[in-house]
Amino acid sequence: MNEQSKREKEQLQRALDALNQVETRTKVLLSSQECGMTTQELAELESGEGYRPVYSVLSWLISPGQGLLPLLNSIPMRMVDKEGRPPKAYVLTEFGAQALRMLDPQSGARALELKDTEAWQHRFVQAQIYTQARKMKWNAEVEKVLGYGQGKDRIRCDVLIQKPGKRVHVEIEQELPRNNLWRAVEKFERWREYAKSQKGQVELLFVFNLPANDAQDTLQNWQEALGRVEEGGKLNCHISYLLVADLHEKDLAAAFGDVKPLTPLKMEVEEAVVPAALAEEVEFAEEMPEYVDRIYHGYVDCVVAVYQANTPKEQLIAFFNLALYIHQASYYRDSDAENFAALPQASIWLLRNYLNLPANREMFDELKQALNWMQKRSGQMGMIMFRDNMTRILWDVFLRHHGFSRGGALNVMFYIPDFQDIRSDLWVKVIFFEGTLGNKLGFTEWRIKDSCAAVSWMLTALFSYSEELELGQRPWRQVAKKISKRKGRR
Repeated sequence: MNEQSKREKEQLQRALDALNQVETRTKVLLSSQECGMTTQELAELESGEGYRPVYSVLSWLISPGQGLLPLLNSIPMRMVDKEGRPPKAYVLTEFGAQALRMLDPQSGARALELKDTEAWQHRFVQAQIYTQARKMKWNAEVEKVLGYGQGKDRIRCDVLIQKPGKRVHVEIEQELPRNNLWRAVEKFERWREYAKSQKGQVELLFVFNLPANDAQDTLQNWQEALGRVEEGGKLNCHISYLLVADLHEKDLAAAFGDVKPLTPLKMEVEEAVVPAALAEEVEFAEEMPEYVDRIYHGYVDCVVAVYQANTPKEQLIAFFNLALYIHQASYYRDSDAENFAALPQASIWLLRNYLNLPANREMFDELKQALNWMQKRSGQMGMIMFRDNMTRILWDVFLRHHGFSRGGALNVMFYIPDFQDIRSDLWVKVIFFEGTLGNKLGFTEWRIKDSCAAVSWMLTALFSYSEELELGQRPWRQVAKKISKRKGRR
């Protein structure tokens, strides 16, 4: 055992000794193992102690002193339905998870690795529902993986609650824009397949973590998705919903008694008027792959919206929606691209398709020319000049083609990695300074952040996936091609 491992083991043992000195410390820490976090309410419930002693213990777990690392971190959680000071989530650290596994070798406690505010809010609502279920003395499991189809297929349930005589599968949902309707369709189809494997009807409850005023559009989109799925056969599910505010106003038994049925909605689909720029089909060497087939119609809707936008506001909204659609074709929850770093095939295919549209041909050719020019001259430029030229290409070619320019709410930063950076590749970060304008767009805070992440990926992909997007060839392949030509002349 090396010196560092010895020190870590000694520190963990000292942490366990300190936990065992005060029984409430252990109980409060154990309250975090199911959700990867705890709250004041959950810690009081699991420890059987009152507010003040639990608050004191939580403070100690965050800052234990005596050279010990924190076992919990405190994160404020904004409530979508309440004003005032946000409640705190007490999130398990890696050191805290190690301590839990030493307390209980059977414990699967892990520190959460969540990527953004929306993911933290999602887990916080899971913890709230778990707490309410425990108050009712019902069994509850968070992120429960359910097998079906002879055990080969899996579906993940946000919270599985076992109440007397019934199992309730709880799904927590946030904003669902229309350009992501196919994700809702896909989720319902997976629940239908799961329901087929069950003897009785599956109880499926959606909890919308949205303010009442913002929930109607999302609710209607879920109803439409359900209507589309039921055209291919009914689901063996009883599907209902409630708003997260309902959970704060009453106990879980009362909230379950007031759920509303989620009814399918059949929409009359009108044929979109496709601009002349889209009338000509783009030819590809391969046929449309299966992983694109389902999402292609929604993608075309996004493209049509981009070309039909008449005002600066409409242009920005349509551009954000297109970027979101392309990005989330591969980077959605539990996707292979997100979980296993798989090649984002669907996103690359859609972006290549978009770049090759006739209306984008001039922009595409200039982009290819500019990136090839940069590749040939990158070794002759200093870092400042290289960064300036790359930023110019993004703004003066790609973004200007979509009607955007510098100096406004959209901020694009081209990053060159330093030796101490975690990332070692070139990448682009996009920030939208929303202010009051963000509200005028009608986007939630989470949607703004997701849109910026999507545009960041799209701009970075122009050079990180340049060969896949037909914008250029990897430099070492160009060298190999030249060497091959020279050999052929001999």
